[in-house]
Amino acid sequence: KKLHWPGVNKLWQLCSKNGDIYKKTYQGLYCVGCEQFYTKNELVDGKCPEHDRKPETVSEENYFFKLSKYQKQLEELISSDKLQVLPQVRKNETLGFIRQGLQDFSVSRPAERLGNWGIPVPDDPSQVMYVWFDALTIYMTAIGWGYDDKLWQKWWPADIHVIGKGIYRFHTVYWPAMLLSAGLPLPKNILVHGYVNSGGQKMAKSLGNVVDPKTLLKKYGTDPIRYYLLKEVPTQADGDFTETRFKEIFNADLANGLGNLVSRVAKLAETDGLSGIKEYSKKITIADYIDRYEFNLALTKLWEEVRNLDLEISRFAPWEKSAADRKGRLVEYAKKILALAWQLQIFLPETAEKIAKVFTGNKIKLDNPLFPRL
Repeated sequence: KKLHWPGVNKLWQLCSKNGDIYKKTYQGLYCVGCEQFYTKNELVDGKCPEHDRKPETVSEENYFFKLSKYQKQLEELISSDKLQVLPQVRKNETLGFIRQGLQDFSVSRPAERLGNWGIPVPDDPSQVMYVWFDALTIYMTAIGWGYDDKLWQKWWPADIHVIGKGIYRFHTVYWPAMLLSAGLPLPKNILVHGYVNSGGQKMAKSLGNVVDPKTLLKKYGTDPIRYYLLKEVPTQADGDFTETRFKEIFNADLANGLGNLVSRVAKLAETDGLSGIKEYSKKITIADYIDRYEFNLALTKLWEEVRNLDLEISRFAPWEKSAADRKGRLVEYAKKILALAWQLQIFLPETAEKIAKVFTGNKIKLDNPLFPRL
């Protein structure tokens, strides 16, 4: 209340001063789960597309925001990528929604109906602010808006908003319009991600397919779960998680892939008493994927390097050579593995650190395998 409310009031007052907030009586189809009004055309078989239930018909007097005023400006910003919406399919959907014609939206509710819960509308305590001004403004109040202008200017505008596909419209249309109204900078990018389904269906208690991440983390550790979600769930689309599939990926990519590669090279280097590596290439080969937030493709690329290095080692068969004959190759392999670890830091930080310790100490030494097979 101390830090958030002043910033919310400030944004409301800036939009109001610009003539973009007005009061009117409204009746519409309202989904409690989404906290939004829907038109009949937006419903699926008469139900909310997100919550699969019929919305309520609500009639009341609210304050509204003049979203329609910003239609042309929003279309220009998004189509030109000045406000970049990723992936392309979400950009196209957003532009399609805007071009259908934007309708002003409700930004308050009667205080009495909500049990006086919420932030009172400035100069009208009979109304409380609805979710848009309250919830969306937290992106700025969390970093100083309304109480520490220097801190806010340091961190705003956001480089990127990472948003689930179920609520992207509020972040690609409503929120930018509110900021335009207030004369404030817009976020630079909006990345819309999909859902993690389970067994081909959306997770739901009624279906019994909800996966508890805490249980998985305790059982398998952080990095393997991170790997699966980043590699098997495309950042910008839906993906699927089952424990059976997770174990397959763990054994194939982590235990038999990266883990086995590290073990093969480290054990031979340890046998030969090789010193730790002090210099290695830090060249990033996945920068383009990272810039486009295509983390699954970045990991696919890195695992191509894992497989290629494995093949290179198998062809040379250093275990059949003498220590003197294989020394140069082992050093070369270790450098390549360290280069991989450097690139892996942003995806698997614990694993990257373990690999670095194996190959950069006084002597190359592996105490335990990185990923024991499941």
